[in-house]
Amino acid sequence: MSYNVAICTPPVPADDKAAWEALDSLINEQGTPPPVFRELHDALTARYPCICTLPDDKVDEEGVWSDGPLWNDFSHRAAVLGMIWSRVDEVLPFLVRTANSLGLIVFDWVAPRSTGRKARYVLPNCAASRKS
Repeated sequence: MSYNVAICTPPVPADDKAAWEALDSLINEQGTPPPVFRELHDALTARYPCICTLPDDKVDEEGVWSDGPLWNDFSHRAAVLGMIWSRVDEVLPFLVRTANSLGLIVFDWVAPRSTGRKARYVLPNCAASRKS
């Protein structure tokens, strides 16, 4: 089992409830991934390589992603990325900062473990700042 987050391109509803309700349709939207997703992928894998690029004997100690190739997890409006639980505290803050710096919104289904609520990480005005 992995710790999964979704990363979406704007626009996303500003209202939290509406944004969560729109998430499945964003994930299922068909089309070519936008260039911003390649930027995100490249930034993430520069720090945390795709498990497909690691030697077999290094995957368990150096790999953070739950599957690969990581690029296969990116679609037209959303990417759903899975991390191994033992590395979430290290990887998630970097993922959120990197995605937000590119104008992307991160949805975290698992955050309720500490707050009792799902979390959505977005910089102020991020939802309107960049179009795919």
